Amino acid sequence: MFIGFPAVDPVGPDTASLPEAVDLIASLSAPLAAEADRCGVRREAIDALADAGLHGVLPEPASTQRELIELLAGADASTWFCWTQHQSPLRALNQANGVGVQHRLLRDARTGRLLCGVAFAHLRRSGPPNPIARRTANGWVVDGTLDWVTSWDIADWFLLAARIDGSDDIVSTMLPAGRGMVAGVVDGLVPGPKLDLLAMSGTHTRPLRLDGVRLHPEDVLNIEPLAAWQRQDAHKAANANPAAFGIARGALADLYLHCQHRSDPQIADWLDELVESVRQCRRQAYTLADITADPDDPGLVEGLLAERRVARARSLQLAQQATTAVIVAQSGRSMATGSAAERRAREALFMHVQAQTTPAAHAYAGLARERNSTPPHSRSADLSGVR
Repeated sequence: MFIGFPAVDPVGPDTASLPEAVDLIASLSAPLAAEADRCGVRREAIDALADAGLHGVLPEPASTQRELIELLAGADASTWFCWTQHQSPLRALNQANGVGVQHRLLRDARTGRLLCGVAFAHLRRSGPPNPIARRTANGWVVDGTLDWVTSWDIADWFLLAARIDGSDDIVSTMLPAGRGMVAGVVDGLVPGPKLDLLAMSGTHTRPLRLDGVRLHPEDVLNIEPLAAWQRQDAHKAANANPAAFGIARGALADLYLHCQHRSDPQIADWLDELVESVRQCRRQAYTLADITADPDDPGLVEGLLAERRVARARSLQLAQQATTAVIVAQSGRSMATGSAAERRAREALFMHVQAQTTPAAHAYAGLARERNSTPPHSRSADLSGVR
């Protein structure tokens, strides 16, 4: 069995390489990817990243952070997904108005000694608010359900955001997760059975029920308008996720190794075309992500977001094409459960729904319809709009 990525990498980094990360991921994450997918991500893998300074506060600049995400996702997307959940709670702790919880958790969150998860995807959905936070004389009471909380079994804490009853505001807090809970320490917080998912089952994802979970005033991180949260989330969710490029890089490393052992000029040409397409799409997506639009010009802001969503959709298409190419090249061998080819194909599918918003889904549908209506002889020019 060949373990290609990150030791073999035909796409290559978009920015300066991270040799320490490459060595650690090649020795730790990549060999255990099949086990993590089947049995669950080991907490020891996250701790090893923290010991190497690759968990908690991430290295600057943003381009270096993207490269680290690509490396992690390309080697093992399940480990990447548990690892990346930590960043939103860390930002929330850094910006917290409530100094009590910040004082207790921020230092260990910054160093990566803690692993945190998140529960706020429900804020993107329409319909009745769920969960709901109600004010009491001594703080808050939260009731409702959460469809999934990733990293539950291996995380210490998770960030919860809940709508305030009768208000357009949200309140956020940190609650103990599975690894941080002692029986009865949080009354009313009830985890359900681990979810058996099409992809990323190794991420220790469980539903949660909140039956009168009480929050003291010092437990509150922040109270903010839902509209402000949604604006910020819209900007973040519009960008192409570096993990999609990482999954494509990992798949194309596998395809490269296949081509080294089997002479097939057609597959080799396909590999070259996919490698160049991933590089060009990534360059465009990251250029768009680094542009700062004047917030006082709504038309310019929305135009930029629309461009980012198209680049995001294209990155998802390329992740799917790259993983499918490996399956085609390897033929029946790729159908074995536990093979890197079938795992990466499922990971690419997962990226289509991760942090998906309605505008992002519409952008993907628009791009797919456009490609389906393009005559086959003209599709080679499909990247003409890449910057």
